[in-house]
This record gives sequence, structure tokens and C-alpha cells, in this order.
Amino acid sequence: MKKDVNKFKEDKSNFTLKYEGKNEIDVETLSSSINGVVKTIKNITSHEYPESDAKLKIINLGKGSFEITLSTIIFYAKEVLLPIADMSLRVIGIYLIYLQIKQHLKGQPPKDVKYEKNKAKIINQDNGVIIFDAHTTNNYFSDSTIDTSLAETYDVLSKDEDRTGLKIIQNGETKIDISKDEFDNMSTTIIEREKNNKNSINTIDNVELKLKKPDLLGDSKWSFIFTKIIEAYMEDKEFLNKVHSGKIRKLYAGVKISVKLRIEQELDEKGLPIKDTDKYFVEKVNGDIIEPQDRQIKMF
Repeated sequence: MKKDVNKFKEDKSNFTLKYEGKNEIDVETLSSSINGVVKTIKNITSHEYPESDAKLKIINLGKGSFEITLSTIIFYAKEVLLPIADMSLRVIGIYLIYLQIKQHLKGQPPKDVKYEKNKAKIINQDNGVIIFDAHTTNNYFSDSTIDTSLAETYDVLSKDEDRTGLKIIQNGETKIDISKDEFDNMSTTIIEREKNNKNSINTIDNVELKLKKPDLLGDSKWSFIFTKIIEAYMEDKEFLNKVHSGKIRKLYAGVKISVKLRIEQELDEKGLPIKDTDKYFVEKVNGDIIEPQDRQIKMF
């Protein structure tokens, strides 16, 4: 998606992946492992800066053991966010912390995680201890997709005999060093997805939702006022493409959007709704966006 420089600002930082082993590298190994990196970086950005979007670009290929330097670019809308210094640097920093947590756990769930004020003590099965900030640690253990995308990076490496390690280098300094004998542990998912007993699914067509906060850049949740303030996943890709390309504008708090809304909620063993488990999904945006005083934004 091409960004309009007049509408968006960007913050960028670089880091290098050094694939130890032979100078050449299998294309499948490279693409699959980088795909895991991209997913993790995008996930972190979504957590930390919900109204921003992240992209990674290859800016350099090095000699010796196969090296690839990636530029992490965080885009954010001028009217949505005030400039935040070193956004991309912070995202990369959190990525490095996630890798340290996964390396520390050695392919097994933690023995214990103790939260004390703004710190978290992570104890592995060998009673080894590392300490990171509580916010980052909680995100890691509460979102299985983070652990899954990290594992994806190393799964293909564990099957490639030519790869003897993977280092992550930043500003000339090795930040992460994963050896071949650690690949199996790093490729093991240890955070299980939530298991629900039952789900209740209700769909409401042509319901008008008042917009509270859109996601103008990425694929994170949109905030609406329904019977209460809700956050909904926008599944209408055609609508999202129009928003991202600038064909639909003036999406601000107060406009109404007619949608097909799906509501999912977990049920207990008796079939009763479990409090605070409801999730919302906009399957389809219907018709025009309704501005205050019945002014309409034409979509087509």
C-alpha cells in the first residue's frame, strides 16, 4: 500500500539477520523464516501503536554467512498520533525481548511468572530467572500468536542442514544468538490458544454503529458505540481497501456506519454466557457512511 506522504509520517530503524552456515540460502528457508519475523513485528506494532502500520524492507545483503538487513518502518497518520520518537526502535526492542523470553523457556511453558509492580520475573523449568517489564511480558503470555510467529521463524531453520545458527545484529552489536541446537526449542509453540467450551454466535444485519475510533492504516480493531463501547474486527476487505487507498475519507468519531455485525460469546458448561468474553466482527459494511445531520459519505 502506497502511503501519501502528506497524510502519514514514518519512523524507521534497522536490524540484521545473520543466517550462520553456507553463504547461499534456500529460498523457502529465507522466505518462511522472514515471514515469521514480519508477523511478529506487525503483532507488536498492533499491540503498542494500534493506529499505526508496520512494514519491513530488505535494504542490504551481506557477504560471508548469509546476512540480510531489514528496515522496520512504522507509518502513522498525522491527525491520529502525535509524533512519537523511536517508535520503530521500541518495536524492535520488544521483538528482541520476546526472543529472549522464548530462548529462556527452552521449548517448555514457564514454571512460574511473578508480577511485582511494573516488573515480571519469568522462571523456566530449570529454575532459571529473567526479568522484564510487566507490560511486555503479559502481552507475550496472553497472546498465542506472538509465540506462534516466533516459532515459525525457527521451524524451517530446524529442517535446513545448512543453517548452523541465527544472529540478530543491531548497530554492529549481536543482540540475539540462537545456535542450531536451540532451533527445535525455538520452533516449539508453548502458549496454547484459548480453548472454549462452546460459543454463542449471533449475527445482526443493517445495524447502525457510531464510530468512536477507526484504524486508518492496518488491520487492528475498530472502536464503535453499540449498546456499549465495543472493539470490532473489520472483516470487510473491500471496505478496508477503500479506506487505506483514500477512497473513503472523513472517518471520524460520531459518524454512523450500517454494518452486518457478528457477535461471538463463550458459554459455560450450563450454556450460559460468560461475562466479558464477547467478541465483535464487522462482516460487511452496508451502503454509505452517515455523517451527523444526515450528511452522507458516498462509498461507491
